Amino acid sequence: MTTLLGFDLGIELTQLLVVALLMPSLLVLARARLYPALRTTLAVIGLVFSVSWMLERAALTASDPFEGVQTWLVGHRCGWR
Repeated sequence: MTTLLGFDLGIELTQLLVVALLMPSLLVLARARLYPALRTTLAVIGLVFSVSWMLERAALTASDPFEGVQTWLVGHRCGWR
């Protein structure tokens, strides 16, 4: 039980850390003129990916049409790593 509690607390603290680190940048970005368009574009991309994953997992499609893009995004190495 304590192991599960420790794991859960670690996940929650990590989420708080990510929010604390990203929030200043997001607040500055929110003042930009193009922010509404960027926010809408990223939301639509997330929606398309999530619907494709849902259809694949519900066995309504044989394969994920975005699998190549998703594999590239996950396997993409940034310069800072």
